[in-house]
Amino acid sequence: MNSYYPGNVVRIWTEFTDAVSGDFVDPTTVTAKVKDPVGVETAYIVTSGQIVRDELGKFSLELEPDIQGVWTYEWKGAGTNKGSKDGSFKVSESAFD
Repeated sequence: MNSYYPGNVVRIWTEFTDAVSGDFVDPTTVTAKVKDPVGVETAYIVTSGQIVRDELGKFSLELEPDIQGVWTYEWKGAGTNKGSKDGSFKVSESAFD
C-alpha cells in the first residue's frame, strides 16, 4: 500500500482491456468512488472533467487527501467493455503537524 502525507496530490489510475485480445479499450462509462478514513464517499465521473482519459483504456484521477488513515477507491467501467478495480492508499501523520 502506498503511503502519502497530508497535502500531497495522490494520483489513482486504472486500465481497461479486452478480455479476449488484451488490447486496451474504453468502457461506455467510467466512474470512480473514493472513501475517506471516516467513511465519507465521493463519486467522480469522466464527463465532469474530474477523471481524465490519459489514453485508450487508461484513466486517472488526482486527489488531495486531508485526513490521516486508509483511503479506499473503486473504479467501474459500464456498458461496453465492463470492468472494475479496487485499491487503497494510506495518508500518514506528518512530523510537522
